Amino acid sequence: EEVLRLDSTQRQIPFRSRAWCHKEYERIVSLLLQHTFDGPSYTSPSPSWILPSHAFSLHAVAMASYNPDISANTLQLLCAIEPKAMHTECILFGVQTSPLFVAAASPIPPKPSGSSSSPLISAKYYEAKLNRWEKVKALVIGPEWYSEQHLEMSKCTETNPPPLLPSPPAPTESQICNACEDAIKRHEWELVRELLKRQNEVNLPIAHSQWESDASRDRAGPVEVVQPSQAERTEPIYTALKEYDRKVQTKRQKQHKLRERNNWANKHMGIVMYPLDVAVDLATAVIPSTWMRKIRGGDDDDDRGLVSP
Repeated sequence: EEVLRLDSTQRQIPFRSRAWCHKEYERIVSLLLQHTFDGPSYTSPSPSWILPSHAFSLHAVAMASYNPDISANTLQLLCAIEPKAMHTECILFGVQTSPLFVAAASPIPPKPSGSSSSPLISAKYYEAKLNRWEKVKALVIGPEWYSEQHLEMSKCTETNPPPLLPSPPAPTESQICNACEDAIKRHEWELVRELLKRQNEVNLPIAHSQWESDASRDRAGPVEVVQPSQAERTEPIYTALKEYDRKVQTKRQKQHKLRERNNWANKHMGIVMYPLDVAVDLATAVIPSTWMRKIRGGDDDDDRGLVSP
């Protein structure tokens, strides 16, 4: 194809006359990964010349999880080559985490606002959002299915290359509960909310039909009641999320009252407040930032995760 293209354009220099499309790029990456099946371990962190900061230590699966230009299919192939990398810890923005939460924190374009945005911008946003969710689902199912694919790939030879990876199964209720419990331990509340929301959309059984959070009233609707055996795992998840939303709402109310009080004081007692503001600025330079956030009613670092709403 390229020879004919070069001849038709009368070019003498052998370089590509067009950019690779997404499918071509993905296929090339898949072939390279398949030929490195017996290569170095993909659980090793990236070298310092790639990510020089101590706030980042990502192995190959974690990097593919975070990079929005890497498709979910490529991530699935990496998981099949190195299933144990799915549970190998990594560091993202100074937070020790795992590839599942790195994938959930993967950046996507800004959400289009109203009908004024172009169809191309909207398509890119929803495509990136879908790709991120497919990565999350691929990691939620755990390494068991990928271990089976790894065994099949190990039987292939150079003359008999491995076939294309089949589509992974949908996450089960137990796998979703495992992911939610792990997310709660890491304070990744927005991922818990999204997993429960998606589970409800596909009509999987969820416990506690009367649950409704004040902070997510418009994002979560009533759900079905299930057997007590299933509710034993799902009920604590809803309870923990509701308690987190209650704490967030309380903090927002405190911050709102504090802002109103400060605005009133600066408006009616400006002369008195000036030396107080100077004292607060001096204290800020001495007192640790975490203490100042607690004094001002801000969020604690322990309550914030990598995944944004």
